[in-house]
Amino acid sequence: MIMSGKRRFTDREVISLVEEVFRYYRVVRVFKSEFMRYFRLFKGLSEDEVGELLMRAEDLGVINIGVDLRGGRPEIVIWRPEDIDDIPKKELEDILRRERRI
Repeated sequence: MIMSGKRRFTDREVISLVEEVFRYYRVVRVFKSEFMRYFRLFKGLSEDEVGELLMRAEDLGVINIGVDLRGGRPEIVIWRPEDIDDIPKKELEDILRRERRI
């Protein structure tokens, strides 16, 4: 569904698209530039739509986002928590909220 020039992704679409990009690159971590390139070239999404997909995937806990070095320069990197025994951001935030209440 397109709204205000931006695509709104369903939860199912987000999960499917994230799985697809990781299958394509065959890695456990994808740099943001690769993520953007894949969806712009192969899916025809705009930069804003890819950004929306990225943020929705993080909000759903499907991916985590951080920074790593690439060629000696920092670059945003994306990974699926289950691929590297990591805790999804949303779950980590819930744990921290519970800890603060104790």
